[in-house]
Amino acid sequence: MRKMPLAAIALVMLASASCGSGTSSGPTTSSRPSSGLPATTTTHGPSALDDLTPFFTAAADVDVKLKAAAVAVNRVISGDKIVLDQSARDAIAAVDPNGAKNAIPAGLPPTLERAVLVVYNDLVSRRSAFNGVERNDDTESINCLRNGAAPAAQFADDVKSARTLAASTPPLTPVASDSRAAEELAVRFVWIDEVNNGCAGCGGMVIKDLPPTTIYAVPVTPQGYDRTFDGEIQGVYFTATYVVEHGWNIMLNAC
Repeated sequence: MRKMPLAAIALVMLASASCGSGTSSGPTTSSRPSSGLPATTTTHGPSALDDLTPFFTAAADVDVKLKAAAVAVNRVISGDKIVLDQSARDAIAAVDPNGAKNAIPAGLPPTLERAVLVVYNDLVSRRSAFNGVERNDDTESINCLRNGAAPAAQFADDVKSARTLAASTPPLTPVASDSRAAEELAVRFVWIDEVNNGCAGCGGMVIKDLPPTTIYAVPVTPQGYDRTFDGEIQGVYFTATYVVEHGWNIMLNAC
């Protein structure tokens, strides 16, 4: 099988279209003139899309910065080597999916939460694909950059699906920051970070569903352990502590 040139590997991370073109700041009104007839106006009522507009706006911004980072890395590729200059390092450092994460409200209906977290995972997976470059390992850099291709390719479609679902979902009911729903969301955030970055990882995780999350009624000490845990996700135990000033602190029992 013909190997993909290193430059092409970096550029393939640009595959997704920015979701910014579809960003809405609230209820929208559309008009389409008909021949000889007045324009027809359709007004869309309130929906969860209004609540998620900050998320989609932030996701579009991260997408733009990911593309800029890919261009910057491509520019410093020479043969089979990548030597980052300061501008390339700055472009990578500017990519921070946390802005999108912080705009995801707790208490989303399960189907909508899944769709939104699929989009968020795309961003984290693509950002993590630069880990090898930042670690200055040429072989690892090549393999890691490849990992950005799949989530980049599906990003636009995932955004479209999440936006469509949000538009057909009633407005959200706010939940308390120390609620069970907020705890479960915090656990899933940490899980997404772990599957993309844990154990010296570098992205490439593409998800279409979320693993079940179990929160115990009381802390449990599993057989073979000398400590208690508050729940598990995909068979991995975790502890969860709520701090008023900072929110949920989740620690997975994983590398």
